[in-house]
Amino acid sequence: MKIFLSIFIIINFLYANKTIKAVIPANFLPYYSVDKDGTVSGFAVDVLNEVAKNSNFKVEYIVKDSFSSASDYLLEGKADLIPNSGISKNRMKNSIFTTPMDTFNIKAFKRKVTTTISNLDDIKDKKIVIVKSNIGARLMKNHPSDLTTTVNSPEEAIFLLITGQVDVLVFPEIIINNLLKQLDLSDKVVSFGKPLKEIKRAIRVHKSQANLAQKLDKELRKFLKTKEYQKIYTKWFKNNMYPPSLILYNLNLI
Repeated sequence: MKIFLSIFIIINFLYANKTIKAVIPANFLPYYSVDKDGTVSGFAVDVLNEVAKNSNFKVEYIVKDSFSSASDYLLEGKADLIPNSGISKNRMKNSIFTTPMDTFNIKAFKRKVTTTISNLDDIKDKKIVIVKSNIGARLMKNHPSDLTTTVNSPEEAIFLLITGQVDVLVFPEIIINNLLKQLDLSDKVVSFGKPLKEIKRAIRVHKSQANLAQKLDKELRKFLKTKEYQKIYTKWFKNNMYPPSLILYNLNLI
């Protein structure tokens, strides 16, 4: 018993006031955002800040231009975690996930004027665009390669769809809907068919940081039961409305 107690004390001592490195994409509302002053915000940032504080950790945020770049940075061992990431079997091979904190749907999108596509069965011979490292890309792995275009960001994917270079875009619904609002394109692009998959999302920790993942998971479980978590969730997901300056900066318009 004394041995286990000693181990517990040593682990807590080692992690007390530890600075953890969290890598995030610059624009992935409502999860992540960075303003013109370099201040990070978003649902994932707010949740991690609270969990880290309750765990006696400090957080250093490292910003990358896309989610795929952030994921690569984590896998290279240059960061300890991504504050919020979709859970998949493939990612579980090289990362440790905490208890899920939210979910979202992967959906297919088309131009509103397209009448030849109404359900997922209609896309077998259509040109699609997917985003590197996104779970949507793996869901479409069996689509003909000559009909598949891979890009680095959802903004690029929307551009290809709007300009008619592809017929279908596959990506998380809430992210695309937010970008369409920001770009004033909600009347041009619509989702269709049933969700391809519901994705649970959690803190994604580098596989070498098992003790860190365990401690964060313990505090996250507690935090998910609090009113503070409910306030953060409502702040970022209710109506998906964000300050105009935040939106414009994330689209590189200011």
